[in-house]
Amino acid sequence: MGRLLLAQGDIPAAVKSLQDSLDSRRRLAKAQPGSSTPERAVAEAMRALVDIPGSELKWADFRTQVEAMDHQGILWPADRVWLEEARQHDSREVTR
Repeated sequence: MGRLLLAQGDIPAAVKSLQDSLDSRRRLAKAQPGSSTPERAVAEAMRALVDIPGSELKWADFRTQVEAMDHQGILWPADRVWLEEARQHDSREVTR
């Protein structure tokens, strides 16, 4: 729903919807520690939020998530691009 709202230009509603989704996904991941699917769902929601104006999520938050997944050995091979992307953006945020 959040992505649809974003496409329609309703940024505040999109941020709220995506944040709600992230919160739900975090609860699911907490209930299933070590499982890649719910952790990936968290990362996916974070990635959707990180670029939206009005979102409080920072690249450092996304980086922490994907690095933790990588450290646990549950980062999917197709999602390794997230790791590099997060590191690049986070380093830019730090230097500002």
